[in-house]
Amino acid sequence: MKKLLGILVLGLFLSGCAPNMDHLVFNKTFSERVQLILDRHARVNLFQGDKNKIYLNKKFGTIAFGYTTDINEVAQRLCMEKFNSKTAKHVGSRVMTKTEIKELILHGTKYEIYQCEETKKKIASKSKSSNDASANKLNRTFTCKYAIYPSERSIIKIRGGTATETTAIGITINYSIVNLSDKGAFTLKGSSKQGRAWFIGAQSFLLLDIEMLPYICN
Repeated sequence: MKKLLGILVLGLFLSGCAPNMDHLVFNKTFSERVQLILDRHARVNLFQGDKNKIYLNKKFGTIAFGYTTDINEVAQRLCMEKFNSKTAKHVGSRVMTKTEIKELILHGTKYEIYQCEETKKKIASKSKSSNDASANKLNRTFTCKYAIYPSERSIIKIRGGTATETTAIGITINYSIVNLSDKGAFTLKGSSKQGRAWFIGAQSFLLLDIEMLPYICN
């Protein structure tokens, strides 16, 4: 009964997070979903006549669980990544219509608009980080509590490029790929249990196949 209630609550939680949640969940990898949140579901040049404009989602969903990334910092970073521009100027806000949300496959309702200052040089293509090799040398231990049922928790021990998780029922799961972002967030992949991965940061998630479960990791 407890598991059934948890599934129902989780379903409500995910459905309330953002519009087009089915597209967000089913068509994205774990890393892509995490990056979407870190980028505030950013979109570039959404409308005719737009030039070097970035749209950033104002609020993630309708519940308290939301973004922790600073919107101005995200805008400045994306202006540099997309247009090699050091300046991100806030030029307005826009509340999207239901039609726009559906047709543009948006994951929010209100977006802040930033104009990136144009430069002559185009940004060089960023080399993609390898998803098949670990890029972490730190050792950390986390206790991760399920946000809906805090009594359900996992102990995660990160030791450089590998990690070990001990679940609430005592099962040990190994991870062969550990990456650390420049913001101090860990991504655990290469699980000995197929379909399982972690993102541990200011907001933490456990990925179970197509589900993203919210966790609090300390």
